[in-house]
Amino acid sequence: MNNIKKVVKGNLYFLFLISCLILIHWHVGMSNDDLFFAKQSLSLDFFKQRYGEWSSRLITESILVMFMHMPFVLWKIINSIMICGCIKGLEYLFWNDEKKFINNFIVILLCFLYPIQELNNAGWGATTINYLWPMVFCLPSFIADKKVIEKRKLCKKFQIFSIVTLIIGTDVEFAWTFSFIMTIMTFLLIRNQKDVLLYYFCKFFILLIAFFKIVLCPGNGARFFSEVSNWFPDFLTLSIFDKIYLGTVSTASYLLGRSNLIFGVIVILFLYLSIKTVKPHFFKGYVVMLLLLKIVSINAENQNNIWSVLHGGTRITIMNATGLSNYLSFILSGLVLISIIVLIWILYGKCRKTYYMLSWYLAGLGARMIMIFSPTLYASSFRTFLPLDISLMGIAIVLCRDIIFFEKRNET
Repeated sequence: MNNIKKVVKGNLYFLFLISCLILIHWHVGMSNDDLFFAKQSLSLDFFKQRYGEWSSRLITESILVMFMHMPFVLWKIINSIMICGCIKGLEYLFWNDEKKFINNFIVILLCFLYPIQELNNAGWGATTINYLWPMVFCLPSFIADKKVIEKRKLCKKFQIFSIVTLIIGTDVEFAWTFSFIMTIMTFLLIRNQKDVLLYYFCKFFILLIAFFKIVLCPGNGARFFSEVSNWFPDFLTLSIFDKIYLGTVSTASYLLGRSNLIFGVIVILFLYLSIKTVKPHFFKGYVVMLLLLKIVSINAENQNNIWSVLHGGTRITIMNATGLSNYLSFILSGLVLISIIVLIWILYGKCRKTYYMLSWYLAGLGARMIMIFSPTLYASSFRTFLPLDISLMGIAIVLCRDIIFFEKRNET
């Protein structure tokens, strides 16, 4: 009984958070894709139709159909728990050394900088189950990776649990990309830990099966051509450079745009650390440049391409690539995207912490950049940035934690 009281007391703030989330969810209802999946039934014909004509997300869509047939209040409760699980998972990954009220508050505040209304982009149920839940299902795998890197014991039960949740999470393409990058980087970081080789063999096997399920799915190909016709008729004319250009510019524009608060907070945290610590002038100059770009970009007319004023908003092709000015938006966007990598490397130097943070950021960035192969690059709106936002939340948590530790050292 005392142990139960201790657990409840230690997680009181998250129990309060669950209550708040349930209240927030209370007035939302079904819309858009929610209504479509509410009309479907979990049958063999449904699976054949979806996999053959539209999507490889059989596990995810099964969960979606199941919840859309239940009272919507059940989704509200489970989704609130999922959001709490995401926040709790990020806290465990990036701020697990101290258990204080202020730590919980900062982590929750940073996570709540995400524009939660974007989770209603295709209907509350459809968007959260297709985008938020897969990332939450992958979190146990990331926690296992962190334990292995820190050479902590990884019990068999948690290994099995993380494998099961990984199977569910990697049913979705961007979650697969995120998990693949994190698994590869973790495997490269661990040395002489033969006791986890079987575990990572299982993870790679699952990722391999999920990859072939996605790539060989006839429905993904059918959906691709349907979406080209509906959302991006010129997509098939794009070269690989065009796609990289559009992905780079749209991603940098999102980070600098008015809707993204978390990147602005990260820039401010870097600026604070650049003032409080002895770092090269290059570091401080880079941070100031990002801050100025962020301030200027907030009022940009075209939030999908904040640089459009520089070249009229046209994409770069072989027909108009006549001068360096045409590539200015691409160069500036590249500087924005690599800024996190450069600043983390200068701030922390060559160490496992740096490698892990860079892996986390690259996983989020990679999960977003695979959208360059989709004609719904713009039509899917900001919900496709969720993995990148989650990676930025982790980095912001680390920076806040280190600032607090830095101030404590100065006080003593």
